[in-house]
Amino acid sequence: MLSVIVPVYQSSGSLDRCAGSILSSGYTEMELLLVDDGSTDGSGAICDRLAGTDSRIKVIHRQNGGLSAARNTGIDASCGDYITFIDSDDEIIPSTLSDNMDYIIRHPETDLVEYPVVVHYGSSRQYELQFQPRTVSGDIVFQDWISGGGNTHSYACNKIFRKELFNGIRFPEGETFEDIAICPSIIMRCRNIHYSDKGLYLYYDNASGISANYRFRTQEPLFRHNMELLDILIDRKMQADALRLWTTCLNLLTDLCRCADADKGYTGQSCARLDKARPSISGMHGSKISFKSALKYIAASIVGVKSVCSISVRCKPAL
Repeated sequence: MLSVIVPVYQSSGSLDRCAGSILSSGYTEMELLLVDDGSTDGSGAICDRLAGTDSRIKVIHRQNGGLSAARNTGIDASCGDYITFIDSDDEIIPSTLSDNMDYIIRHPETDLVEYPVVVHYGSSRQYELQFQPRTVSGDIVFQDWISGGGNTHSYACNKIFRKELFNGIRFPEGETFEDIAICPSIIMRCRNIHYSDKGLYLYYDNASGISANYRFRTQEPLFRHNMELLDILIDRKMQADALRLWTTCLNLLTDLCRCADADKGYTGQSCARLDKARPSISGMHGSKISFKSALKYIAASIVGVKSVCSISVRCKPAL
């Protein structure tokens, strides 16, 4: 059985659309867990109304604790062998769950399925992430995920997970970018991942979302979690992949330094940490980094990360 976990907070305008897309997706062997995270706009009542129309729906009302806490509550209450997450302001197209669960049923060794997603749906920034159907198994799963840029789309949504992958793992509560915090650990547990061309997740654009409102406090976890992943790549001697991620961390740190509310002590320590973690220039071979990133890497190698960040701050206004 599949458990579909939908955290609900102040979603009265989109909840019917979201739930409707799930219930009409053509898959019946599922439970839909609506986790009302202390909504005050009537979303809780909508959850209860929906539960009265379909026996597959279960409602959990809880005090407000944030997206991670609501997802964790859903994981703890879920009964399925597989789980998936859908945000209450998003939706999926028909057959998304049925097509991908059909694959899992025919291939019970599957730990995770990732399927297409439209990011920033409904905005001028909209783009679609698609996959050529393929399956990766065994010891190369994590290496393949990194080399293919999987860390750049570490969404909890647009994936169906074997529930056992979450044994001992939960989303960090009270933080932003909770997906990237746990996704690498989940992938390292996988022995079989299927990249699917079936279905579509519509990830609606949110003009008031975290990524659209840059602040040091909300963006710092994105840098920190990428640094944690960089440490893993360095430890595993994945030189080319480490160099590519190192340049990503440099860009993230540069943006943190530009924040009007930046913690100067934290950014200073982070510059020193990133300097120490810099891969050797030989890693540039096969890293597939852009020309601009290569120039930044070379500059950092010559004058240091702190100097590169300082130059960037002087050249651009604070965020």
